Amino acid sequence: MKPLLVIAVTGQERTLEIPDITLLAQWVCLKTMISEHADSELASTPAADRRAFYEARAIPGYYRIYLGAQSTQSVTWLYRHSSTISLSSTVQPPLLDGLSRNVQTVTFILGRLVFHVLAARVSGFELDRDLCYPGLQKIWPMPPSPVSTAELRALDSSQLALVRESFETYLAYQRPRFVDNVI
Repeated sequence: MKPLLVIAVTGQERTLEIPDITLLAQWVCLKTMISEHADSELASTPAADRRAFYEARAIPGYYRIYLGAQSTQSVTWLYRHSSTISLSSTVQPPLLDGLSRNVQTVTFILGRLVFHVLAARVSGFELDRDLCYPGLQKIWPMPPSPVSTAELRALDSSQLALVRESFETYLAYQRPRFVDNVI
């Protein structure tokens, strides 16, 4: 893992082969699961999924992980948003596997690289249709080919803000049937 993190911090250009992408996606998943427990009341990954990751490094099927580059002077920051939504016609809270949230986005930078995670356990929410991230390359589920860090478009601070706040924008304009505890 260290050689991949050195690339992130130093901005070295490299083609990430499929094994590199898998390892990087697992690391991002781990950091996402850790970040959501900064306040365990806001967690959205069920214990069974965390256990599967711990035992077999199995990234939950509802995780979407994106990679990008950034051109700001920042070298590290993290932004996390979690919420509870339902797209069904009922106004009742959805089933949450004992948790209070079913959606989270986590955006963080490490050196030159940007990582963005969208994890949504919502029936009918088509992640790749409903939200798009210009300038980011989806790395999980696995892309069909290697990813070159040299080809990643560097996002400036306003573009990073659009990525970071994308889910809040979605909530404001799409108006899901049930929304609770937006943080």
